[in-house]
Amino acid sequence: QVKLCVRIGFNRPGEPRSPPLLRRRSSTQFQGASVALVCDRLDLSTTFKKLRSWITDSAKMKTSVAAALALCCSAETSFVMEPPVIRAAAIDVQSRIFNGSTAVWFDLICVICFAVGAYAFQASQAQKSSIVDSGFSAAPAKKLKESTDCESEASPAAQSEPVKVAKRMATTSDEDTGGASTKGLTPPWANSSKPKAVTDSTAKKTRTRSAKPGRGPSEQHRRWNQRIVEATRSEEILEIVEEADTQLNAVNLATAVHRIAKWSKKGPSSSRSNIAWRQLLGLIRVNADSFSAQGFANVFWALGTVHVDCAMEDQLLDSLATGMMRIMDQFNPQALTTVAWGMATMEYNNSVLGQAIKEACFKQLESFNQQDLANAAWALTSLGVSDDALLDRIADISALLIPSFKPQETANLMWAFAVAKRAHKELMDAVVAQVAESPDSLSSQALSNIAWSFAKLGKHDKELCKNIAAGASGRMRWFSPPELSKLLWAFATMEYRDDALMESAVMAAGKLADQFTPQLLSNTVWAMGTLKYSNSAVLDKLARAASTRKDSFAPQAAANLLWGYAVLGHRSNSLFKKFADTITPRLGEFTPTTLVTTVWAFAVAGVPIASLHAAFESRIIAKAKQFTVLEKDALIRALKKLDYVKPAILKALSD
Repeated sequence: QVKLCVRIGFNRPGEPRSPPLLRRRSSTQFQGASVALVCDRLDLSTTFKKLRSWITDSAKMKTSVAAALALCCSAETSFVMEPPVIRAAAIDVQSRIFNGSTAVWFDLICVICFAVGAYAFQASQAQKSSIVDSGFSAAPAKKLKESTDCESEASPAAQSEPVKVAKRMATTSDEDTGGASTKGLTPPWANSSKPKAVTDSTAKKTRTRSAKPGRGPSEQHRRWNQRIVEATRSEEILEIVEEADTQLNAVNLATAVHRIAKWSKKGPSSSRSNIAWRQLLGLIRVNADSFSAQGFANVFWALGTVHVDCAMEDQLLDSLATGMMRIMDQFNPQALTTVAWGMATMEYNNSVLGQAIKEACFKQLESFNQQDLANAAWALTSLGVSDDALLDRIADISALLIPSFKPQETANLMWAFAVAKRAHKELMDAVVAQVAESPDSLSSQALSNIAWSFAKLGKHDKELCKNIAAGASGRMRWFSPPELSKLLWAFATMEYRDDALMESAVMAAGKLADQFTPQLLSNTVWAMGTLKYSNSAVLDKLARAASTRKDSFAPQAAANLLWGYAVLGHRSNSLFKKFADTITPRLGEFTPTTLVTTVWAFAVAGVPIASLHAAFESRIIAKAKQFTVLEKDALIRALKKLDYVKPAILKALSD
């Protein structure tokens, strides 16, 4: 006999994590089904027999029933995470139950709800025997909600990194985690905000590690924590830190730094608050060996959220890393990915800790939900510690679960694989199908990042481009300059031209021209040239913006910009002359390919500049042996157009 006690996210202190399948549905849906359909008593052996008969009699129900059977087995034994194939089938069960006919799935609903009830009952029994009343909270980690926006730019030679987003989905918990508001104008379909910490350490009864070895949390520690939790401003918390100083234990410190990060995304501003902030960081460093796994996650989340300079805080971060290594086996998936997110956001590259987190993640991958998978891939790739084995395993699991990934999670996942240059056919096919299903639900950030990832991985999927174009064309006003430029670059790289998209994107680029960086200007003009899409008014605006920033262009960016104007036949003598003055003394920085592109652009544009031609001659002779046969041929034809074919150049290129 098992009494039904369905509680989605049944995560009380001391209990194992509830499976992702249960967390993905709202409690209302499960409880509604359970009240109507679940008996108070169910015989497990009879249920198994019926399931087996279904599998035998109806092949079409095989995977769904197998998922239900796995859940029942998990509930009967001490819950073992079902393998990825069963997890994928379990998600299919959910969609059928709540989107199809309840009459057809009556028995299956009973089985699933029974499994949930059995699991919750067993967890509650475990809770009674395991929870230690310590007076402090160390509840299982809550999910990260979102990540930071830290985009770099893409160029045809050196593409950009997509927005570093480490979004996490929320779960039910007894703790308050705090969050962050979205910056700037955000469309209704976009879910962009900073990630939430795993959880606050508030004054509730759970197990925790004490601030000092051999000394448990006192009533005074509980009072400090309560005051920190009830504070409404970061300044209030810093005043408490000044007052209590060394009396604060590890839980107090983790709660304080998390709360401050929750309200002050850039850290304290006033001089007095800054002194107290430094005092708090110093206390964290001193107590670095006393934090629990959850405490470490909260601290790293907070430091990443306020963008702590890891160069200035190297001693603090190294102390935290040393403390983490001692209890690495106590970290759950949320805590692992939260720490990794904080490290990546701060660009704190500790190879020993990074490798340890990677190995811990690999061991627990079967327990990762969709958000964990996306976050792990993004953070570990950002830290440069991901490897082929880890990414392949993440891809194998994610390919089955992609239908239940949120768009931003998919974008984060694909970004990681693109940066790692690791293509995975099944995963990419699943992403194409997800985008095709609802392109309008993807944010501007997700659209541009997914397109960029496929372009960088060399997967030129016309169906994907068609659906992304359909989802983006009418929403260009929501695209930021990096997103807009990245999308155009991706479509040009995949050689896919959609006139409706190009018209709206190019017009939007004209409006944002003054906000474009040199790299974004180069990418945009290069994409227009590659796709043979010209708009004189917009090109004039982009030329004016580029002229004012000409000294900031990298050699490759300058070459691609000039190439785009040349191939479009847009005469802008002023632009070419200004860039000639800039690049002449810098030709020594140009690679052979960049040099060929630049010479060709000036030749096609028909802008003769004697001083630049002489510089071209010396540079071509110096690099003659590094040119390919095709590059040599292109150089000779370009120099003929410029009427500058010198015997010395021909001799150097023919040797």
